[in-house]
Amino acid sequence: MEFKYRPKPIKAEVYKQRKKIIGEQATLLLQAAEEMEKEGKDLAKVARTAFNKKSRVHKKKEQEFKRDVLLLENQHRLLELSYKSGGINVLAQFGKLFLGFIGTFLSLFWILHICIYMLPPLFGALTMTSFLNDFLISLQGIPFIGIAFYALFTFWLLLCVIKGTTKMGMRILFLSVHPMRIGETMMSSLVFNSGLIVLSSLAVAQFSTWAFQDYARYTSSSTIFLQSILNLRELKYCFNVLIFVILGFVALTFFYVLYRPYTRQQAKGRIIDVKF
Repeated sequence: MEFKYRPKPIKAEVYKQRKKIIGEQATLLLQAAEEMEKEGKDLAKVARTAFNKKSRVHKKKEQEFKRDVLLLENQHRLLELSYKSGGINVLAQFGKLFLGFIGTFLSLFWILHICIYMLPPLFGALTMTSFLNDFLISLQGIPFIGIAFYALFTFWLLLCVIKGTTKMGMRILFLSVHPMRIGETMMSSLVFNSGLIVLSSLAVAQFSTWAFQDYARYTSSSTIFLQSILNLRELKYCFNVLIFVILGFVALTFFYVLYRPYTRQQAKGRIIDVKF
């Protein structure tokens, strides 16, 4: 979708029209900011707690405002690229498209591996094939190749977690928006995303060890994650349920991405509906 709606060269008339729309939207955001500032001052005079209804509504408006500002900034940046720079590097976009195809295949392999290898034991059945485990084991004769593919699948899963969290942060308004842009990243956003990566890394390492347990047999990670953690009396059933949670989120995300309202607004230059 990003390749389809990539910045393309536009004429001066289209540039002026879209810039006028962005200007009108910026005016609405400025008015919304003034209203929120007044409302914040009024709330400061009374007891403002997390359990106060007016405080929660104000916090929700702040999150909506941050989201709309980020979308409008990105619209303006893409518009300037389309007009002044004549779009962006086509080769770079085709490179991203190629990487997108690779990522699609990696995701499909992950889903198939979960369904073929990890789900049957939960229902008391035997796995028909080890699938990716057999593939990784067959590469052990070539130094580092098996480890490289293991790292590829693991890091791709971690990137999916980070990307999913970023997308959800733009849609679930009780989460703070922490964008990552080169040269424009706030320190708070950097710390938040670094902490997110650290927390996700442990979960991804545990899940990858479980998924590739035939390949990772007799390793330290197998001892820790498979023999110790999976056999904890209170937690072992939670891990089984989480497999269904992962597949459920995959299905929901797939159908939701087909719509992607904010991305389409952003790509086609439409006005963002500010609800203030």
